[in-house]
Amino acid sequence: MFPVATACFLFVLTAIVVDLISGIRKAKESGQKIRSKPLSRTATKFVTYEGAVIIAAMIDYMLHFSHLFVLMKLHPIVGFPVITCLMSVFLCIIEILSVRETADEKTRRRSEAIVQAVIKALGNDNLAEILRDKVEDTLHGHQAPPQHINNSTHQQQ
Repeated sequence: MFPVATACFLFVLTAIVVDLISGIRKAKESGQKIRSKPLSRTATKFVTYEGAVIIAAMIDYMLHFSHLFVLMKLHPIVGFPVITCLMSVFLCIIEILSVRETADEKTRRRSEAIVQAVIKALGNDNLAEILRDKVEDTLHGHQAPPQHINNSTHQQQ
C-alpha cells in the first residue's frame, strides 16, 4: 500500500511543478515579471494538495487495518489505497485544467493583440464598413442584399 501511496504523492507533486513551469513560461512570454505572490500560491497549493493526499493515505490505512474491505467482501481492493488514488486523480485533473487555462489565456491574449493590430491597420471606419458588409452577406446568404439589385439587369430577364 505504501509504494502506491508514495507514487500518488509524487504524481501530484509533478502536476504542481508542471503547472508552476507553465505559469512561469506564460509570464515570460507575456513580458510579465515573476512575482513572489503567485509563487507563494504554489507553495500554498503544495501544502493543501499534498496534505490532502497524506490524509487520504491515512484514511486508506485506517480502512486497511479495520478490515472493512474484507467485511464488505471487496477482496480485490484489500491493501490498495483507493482513497489516495482517487484523491490524486482528482488533484491531477485540477492541475491539467490549470495548465490548459494558462494556454487558453495565452491564446486569447494573442488573439486580442491581432484584433488590435487589424483595427489599427484598417482604422475604425474601414473596419465598421467591412463588418457591415459581412453581416449583410451572412444575413442574405452570401448574395447581394435586395437593395443592391440593379433594375436594368432585372428588367432584361
